Amino acid sequence: MIRALLLFCMLLLSACASHAPLPAQIPHLKLPIQLNAQRQQGGQHQNWRVEVKKRDHGVRWSLTDTSGAVLAQQDLTNDGWTASAKTDADFDAQELFSAAMFALTSEAEVRFDYPGVQLQPHGRTLEDRWQVNYGSEGFIRLILPDDVTYLLSPVKGKASR
Repeated sequence: MIRALLLFCMLLLSACASHAPLPAQIPHLKLPIQLNAQRQQGGQHQNWRVEVKKRDHGVRWSLTDTSGAVLAQQDLTNDGWTASAKTDADFDAQELFSAAMFALTSEAEVRFDYPGVQLQPHGRTLEDRWQVNYGSEGFIRLILPDDVTYLLSPVKGKASR
């Protein structure tokens, strides 16, 4: 019985630790935002689109495939992330959304919103979780855990930062 309880507690703690870091407050982003997102992992590539829109009490993040079909949709409020369904796609999307928000947060705000941020001339990192590299014309490279890399590019104009 004690072993089962300890195992349950360890699983619960590991599940909590795996959630993407939340900012101290929802950053001020220039909304709406539309980004092309090319996911790379283990030699495989997928092309998606990330859309960010203002909601009544927060921000809605959507992930769609190239045909426009919604793969995942989550709202971020001061209480955290809320997904319409709890699937593997939503968990992966939440990591992408969180890292993209970190990358798009202004330099002035990121110091307050993300304690532990390390700023470099053309990028930033947050602990051992995310690495962000900024390129020209609004291109952003996100390096996430498990060797997942995203190349974000603006659909129209330049990505804000």
